[in-house]
Amino acid sequence: MYFNTTDNTTKLYSDSAWGDLGGGWDGTLPNYTTAQRTAISSPGYGMIIYNTDSARVEYYLPPDNWAAIQAPFAGGHSCTAAIDCASEICVDGYCCNTLCTGNCNRCNVVGSLGTCTDVASDCTGNCDVCTSGNCAAVAATCTGNCVVCSGSGTAYNCAASNALCSNTTASCGCSGSETVFNCTTCTSDPYGVCGHPTCSSYTCTQAYDNDVACSTCHTCSSGSCTAHVAVGVTGLNCTATHYRCDGNGTCTAPQNSGCAYSGTSSCTTYCAAKPNVGWCISNSAYSCGDNDRGCAYVGANYCNCGWYTY
Repeated sequence: MYFNTTDNTTKLYSDSAWGDLGGGWDGTLPNYTTAQRTAISSPGYGMIIYNTDSARVEYYLPPDNWAAIQAPFAGGHSCTAAIDCASEICVDGYCCNTLCTGNCNRCNVVGSLGTCTDVASDCTGNCDVCTSGNCAAVAATCTGNCVVCSGSGTAYNCAASNALCSNTTASCGCSGSETVFNCTTCTSDPYGVCGHPTCSSYTCTQAYDNDVACSTCHTCSSGSCTAHVAVGVTGLNCTATHYRCDGNGTCTAPQNSGCAYSGTSSCTTYCAAKPNVGWCISNSAYSCGDNDRGCAYVGANYCNCGWYTY
């Protein structure tokens, strides 16, 4: 189609001949928005319109595409569609040299418009970098003995890995923050005052009622050490010979630790020679005491009480 200035008519080429559409033409093409253009039912191939959205002259050609007539833009020029660009690639609003499909590269980087450029800041984790257009894990960024770099997309972060610990009290679980994670040990008594630590499933737990963790003459009950109230209880770390718990949580000599009666030479002599053995309570009868706990009269001139037991 063209406008013939000689006879001031618009000519349309059809059926191998130019036809006269008649009338004058002011040179204005039909105006359409992109939506109106797309809504045209069965446009003829070669139809020409002016797109008021893109401010471009467009024509219709097979296979069912609209193309701009003006020369395509060079790389770095703003674009709205691939047909605007000589490269036929429009990325991030600019004619680009490549498709630029990675998750950390862009074509709109100031200073590099139109060139697909890696952008490190697009990788948001603490152990990833942008390489060849995509965020990738860098394990060496994570420090410690139980840490891995894991994630996906644009975020890779250092994280604890219990599997790298031994699941013992000396290397029980992995803990830390940021880029540093290390296996930890169970503290001597993290959950009570008289238990002992254990490690199960990489978690420190506590075994209660472990009397060994309590001080002398104390026992453990539900994680707390208490003084043993039964007088004379053996064991419980009383190390001095024959000493027993006194009921106040300390080790002492028992009640018959000396001779209470010294009215006769026999008792005095025996008790002096055998301290902490017995207790003569009656000179005339030579009877033995200490609250009747295991003492017996065995001779005419002394008591052989010995150490009572419970």
